[in-house]
Amino acid sequence: MTENKEKRNLIKARMIKKVQETYNTFTFYLELDQPFQFKPGQYVILTLTIDGEKLNRAYTISSSPTLLPQIALTIQDFGTHQIAKYLNDNVAIGETVELRGPYGKFYWEEGKSDKLFMITMGNGITPYKAIIDYIRDKNLDIAIKLLYSVPTKKDIIFYDAFMQYQKEHPTFTPVFVLSEEKPADWKGYTGEITKEILSTEIKGFEDGLFYVCGFRDFANPIKQHLLDLGISKEHIVFEGW
Repeated sequence: MTENKEKRNLIKARMIKKVQETYNTFTFYLELDQPFQFKPGQYVILTLTIDGEKLNRAYTISSSPTLLPQIALTIQDFGTHQIAKYLNDNVAIGETVELRGPYGKFYWEEGKSDKLFMITMGNGITPYKAIIDYIRDKNLDIAIKLLYSVPTKKDIIFYDAFMQYQKEHPTFTPVFVLSEEKPADWKGYTGEITKEILSTEIKGFEDGLFYVCGFRDFANPIKQHLLDLGISKEHIVFEGW
């Protein structure tokens, strides 16, 4: 039964475009060879054969289901992970890769809430990009606030897209927190996302749905801060790794 499920989930995908998002982050656009459905926020398992060894890696789909039959995977290359490095250095346009999925319970779907408060760090932004694009493409009346922690301003993935979306949709508010940099011209938050920052930023969203994802040493304190501020655990969607 497991084997049949794995076969059913196997998808061939052709690389059609590569876009540089930051100095070390790229979005790969893939065209799928068969019908595929997923919820914004879910992930796939990417399989590559490198030097004769078959390797697997989970990547969240960073595009909305409205983009199908194409999907996008946004991947950071720190030069240490074999698959990320191979994708960025070696995979050519037109090449075919294998995917399995979709997987994951960290997703959003229509009807859950008309207010979304999203908190993440680094490349944990990818599920939120899929959710935001879906809401934009479906023209849904959803208020969204994004609280996004990165080391420096140059680490903000999708910065231009978020700024453009804010111009077009005043119900979307991106808030960036720089954890390692304090530029002279920076008017936003720096350091950690504290309970005090959350207390200020969640105003108006207290009855909404809160999404929290990231490394556990980042995400666990955020979740506890929200609980301490009176947010019900039933209103928090959490994923830590």
